[in-house]
Amino acid sequence: MATAASASRHSGGGQAGPSARRRAVEGALHNRLVFLGLTLGLVFVFMALLPNLLTPADPYKMNVSHAMAGPTSENWLGTDNFGRDVWTRIVYGSRSSLGIAFASVSVACSLGTLLGLLAGYFGKTVDQVFGRLMDIFFSFPSLLLAIIVAGILGPSMQNVILAITVVYTPFFFRVARGPTLVEKEREYILAARTLGASAPRILLRHVLPNILAPVVVQASVTLCYAILTEASLSYLGLGIQPPHPSWGSILNEGRPYLQIAPWISVFPGLTIMLAVLAFNLLGDGLRDLWDPRNV
Repeated sequence: MATAASASRHSGGGQAGPSARRRAVEGALHNRLVFLGLTLGLVFVFMALLPNLLTPADPYKMNVSHAMAGPTSENWLGTDNFGRDVWTRIVYGSRSSLGIAFASVSVACSLGTLLGLLAGYFGKTVDQVFGRLMDIFFSFPSLLLAIIVAGILGPSMQNVILAITVVYTPFFFRVARGPTLVEKEREYILAARTLGASAPRILLRHVLPNILAPVVVQASVTLCYAILTEASLSYLGLGIQPPHPSWGSILNEGRPYLQIAPWISVFPGLTIMLAVLAFNLLGDGLRDLWDPRNV
């Protein structure tokens, strides 16, 4: 019974008490930068989910008679070289840009965390195989690896998601593997093994909850890089293809007209900057929230 009690007591090792966690949450929300990041992040999520509520216009409708017109009360951010409303295309482009970023980070987080758990817990051959495989991916610059994968597979939304997933899975592997190596040596894990708990149960019920904090923080930070990577691939013609809008492709469409119609590229560029800033501030808030010194 003592062993069972020990396992129960320590299976939540590293978890803060309710009052300490509540104080940390309140402190994070009272941080102006974190609150700004949360607000901006929700705005972008709302933009991606319900674009029709923000603009009634059609992102594909052309009006060449009003091509490259500057910002007006009718076209807030001006029009592009085909007379399409830039604001509308940015709003609808958020579906592609944020959708790809969220999907790729979700897959990379799940896969990388799973491989990190297995490598850290079982060690030896499993750790060597997965570790060397991740080292191969780490040997390439992130954007270059994404370009290589997307270039080989061809331009499409699914291939962009796969390319970004390949790039950032090793980051989650590294974040999950280290804490797992520490957790598996703790007494509550030994107690769980003594009680006959299977490896999947130990990993999912005991180890995973105790390594989740750095994984979530890594996910918020990686989301920023995924947005930039998707924009880069679309800008280079390896991502979302015209006429479908995405922030990177809109930026590229305005590149030849920077001197006469800079708003075509400036506004999607500012949108990318604000989105990255928002999720970066959220990541800082989550890091402070789970900082052991704050709980």
